[in-house]
Amino acid sequence: MYLTKIWPATHAEYQCFIPPGLSEQRIPFQQAPRAPTFAKAPLPVAFDYSRFLARYLGGGVCLKQGRTVSRRRLGLIAAGLATADPLAESVHEQAEAYLRGIELLQGQPFSQALLCQLHHTLDPHHPRSGRIREVQNWIGGHSPDSANWVPPSPETLHRLVGDWCQYVREVSLWNIGQAIACTTQFICLHPFNDGNGRVNRVLCDHLFRLSMASEGRFVSPILYRLSQRHKGYFDTTTALEDGQWQGVFAFWQRALDWSVAISARFDDCVLSAHRQVQQQLAMRLPSADAATLIATLYQQPITTHQQLMRQQRWPIERADGTLKELLSYGLLTEHRLRHPKGQRVFECPMVLAAWMEMDALLFRCDGSQDRGNQT
Repeated sequence: MYLTKIWPATHAEYQCFIPPGLSEQRIPFQQAPRAPTFAKAPLPVAFDYSRFLARYLGGGVCLKQGRTVSRRRLGLIAAGLATADPLAESVHEQAEAYLRGIELLQGQPFSQALLCQLHHTLDPHHPRSGRIREVQNWIGGHSPDSANWVPPSPETLHRLVGDWCQYVREVSLWNIGQAIACTTQFICLHPFNDGNGRVNRVLCDHLFRLSMASEGRFVSPILYRLSQRHKGYFDTTTALEDGQWQGVFAFWQRALDWSVAISARFDDCVLSAHRQVQQQLAMRLPSADAATLIATLYQQPITTHQQLMRQQRWPIERADGTLKELLSYGLLTEHRLRHPKGQRVFECPMVLAAWMEMDALLFRCDGSQDRGNQT
């Protein structure tokens, strides 16, 4: 239903959508998508898709100018370098917050307090971080009377959030339909002043993971909306206004089909990089330290002496010897940065090429990346 209100600043009427609680809705789960089948063959190397994709899921700057930040620039930040690159630092910070949000939801009973803690983890700098909103918000336009869509008013919100949390808490065995219902209802409620999108992306990732039991190796289906420039995504809220869950399920069926296809292509990219690394090694038998470093390159293809000393607890001589060994195999190339001046960094070109190909697949772009601070 709709509630008619008056916006004080313009004295104009607007209508906010008040959905029924999830427990009150008749949702045709028999029409929901079935759990998709992803590739089950294990990859020969460890590769965390959530970590790779977190830069696009973190929200805020990640979805805007942060999309232009190259993997090399992010790799330098991940290596702990002070690169005088505030945009890359912001993207890295929000990506790490997203991963902490995923970790927060694992293994904890759901509650409104946990939901608020999740929001604070993802949007810690907002003055109302971690608190359910007490003011009206809206999507699009400069005020509710000119908005594209207006969520529930504050006086109706707490009951709906309580109903939503109870529904999530009481599900014992998740399926795709329930995951879709919960994330769609969350977006309809828009319970926080800001940062609802990034909270919803964590919820999507977490609930789909519970529903699909895919061992975490899949491209998050919510990225389908970004690759399609949101086409069809916001139709799900308007479909829900009329109780048309079929339209909601149809969108997510397309998103899941896309996820299956793009996940297979991602696997191919990782496997291709692994084959190139093995070909470069030829018949050489790397040392134990070199094998350890090679295993980490698929998830972290840029490294430094300092990073190896910190992460592997190697003394400088051991780190230097291992890097020289991989340089001799042609698995690493060495560069010196302008900022910090003269800093030596080492990158694996095979893995970086695979990463850029995956980015290109994800957004149907040419996959070009800049070299950031490198010379």
